[in-house]
Amino acid sequence: MSGDRTLSAQDVVVVRGRGRLLLDRVSLTARPGEVLAILGPNGAGKSTLLHVLSGLITPDSGQVRLDGTPIRHMSPETLARRRALMLQSVHIAFPFRVHEIVALGRAPHGGGDGMRDGWIIDQALARFDIGHLAERDVTTLSGGERQRANLARALVQVWDAPTDAASRFLLLDEPTASLDPAHQLTALEAARRFAGEGGGVVAVLHDLRLARAYADRVALLRGGRIVGEILGAELDAGRAADLFDLPPARAPLFA
Repeated sequence: MSGDRTLSAQDVVVVRGRGRLLLDRVSLTARPGEVLAILGPNGAGKSTLLHVLSGLITPDSGQVRLDGTPIRHMSPETLARRRALMLQSVHIAFPFRVHEIVALGRAPHGGGDGMRDGWIIDQALARFDIGHLAERDVTTLSGGERQRANLARALVQVWDAPTDAASRFLLLDEPTASLDPAHQLTALEAARRFAGEGGGVVAVLHDLRLARAYADRVALLRGGRIVGEILGAELDAGRAADLFDLPPARAPLFA
């Protein structure tokens, strides 16, 4: 492992269909100890970029490195212990209990049913305010409750700080979707806490106010390209208007 403790995309290009360019020479670096938000209009390439960073999508050119090592050179087991991805939508057709779904995140660590695993799972359930749902059939939950269970599953996957000082990252695709306002704050406070504990967070967000409140940095993505990178505190009405083509008079409603 090199001394470069980052998760970085370097000149990433993703093409699909009949030459449709989803990402166009995107470079982005996430660091432990911070929350990096990715903002942009629908179709900008936000989810695609997150999937590339996770290794779920292999770019057509460019590469992703974790602590200086191309992730394509990492085994699936190693990568699974170092980064966790929460997808926008996860369909669960079988009647697993909530704590069983969360326990799946411990599988890369060879567990899910040991004493330490049980403690980690309980802690994650508490952080997302679903401890009281632990024995519930996940198919009976509301959309927001399922979202929080999936957030907890991702968190337990990267809970452990590697002993070799390697970095770990939590990748969240619209983590506040389906959540009521109180639990939107719960989710992002948990992400901030993970960053404070030495992890790194990359989150696709749509709520500009939440991005301003919780993100250290914000990457602005439009048409498959990074068009700006700013501090979270710099996300203002003018930038919102430019990024989303909002009439200036309406932009303050969102930022």
